Amino acid sequence: MTTFVLSVSGFAALALSMHRHHRDIFGMPPARLRKLTLGMAGCALVCTSVVPAVLCSGFSIGLTFWFGMITPAVLFVALGLTYAPRVSSAPLSRHRASGSHHPSSGRNAG
Repeated sequence: MTTFVLSVSGFAALALSMHRHHRDIFGMPPARLRKLTLGMAGCALVCTSVVPAVLCSGFSIGLTFWFGMITPAVLFVALGLTYAPRVSSAPLSRHRASGSHHPSSGRNAG
């Protein structure tokens, strides 16, 4: 499980160091220092994720297990980046387009 969490964190950091994905999530491209930091942290996390697998199962089985765990980790991050920006912005855009008010504002209370 530690291998999977480290891998997902690393691949997410690597993806967010790219202009397109950072802009999709945060609305602006990353600053140069943030891009460098995210890239280095992502590489470090992905490289570190092999350690628990190797310590737990030995080198040959641990390495095989690691490759098996980074595959769904990459898929998880890729699907998250594909659908998260659209899903997170959809309710906000519908709310703005409908012109409805928030129920707690007291305007539509009846």
